[in-house]
Amino acid sequence: MAKIAADITESFLSEVAELLESSRKDAISLKSAPDDAETLTRLLRSLHTIKGNSRMLGYSTIEKLAHAIEDVYKSVKDGTVKNSDRLVRLVFFVADKIADCIAQIKKSGTDEQNIELYLQSCDKLAAGELIDIDALA
Repeated sequence: MAKIAADITESFLSEVAELLESSRKDAISLKSAPDDAETLTRLLRSLHTIKGNSRMLGYSTIEKLAHAIEDVYKSVKDGTVKNSDRLVRLVFFVADKIADCIAQIKKSGTDEQNIELYLQSCDKLAAGELIDIDALA
């Protein structure tokens, strides 16, 4: 049973890494082509997959981060938020934090990290408020 759990975790971590890379590329593409519905849909699907698989495996930190950035892009989809350099930087900061969580899982089996500032930034941006993106650096 432990081997199966390890295989599932390994597969999950690999998939998240791939989806993060795809999300980064899609965020950049949307900056230059904000009306590209196909890219936005793909990005939302990637984030939703990360969120759902994280929830299923009990990695709540990754789940919360993916959910928060997914909400920002839902706001982009409904026109509340515009694509901007600030948004792309936020995506990269969140993706880097998720990558930190992946490293933490490999090291200790848990994804626990302090993510409050990331979640607050995503919530504010999703609501159309300005954020201090450099606070995440």
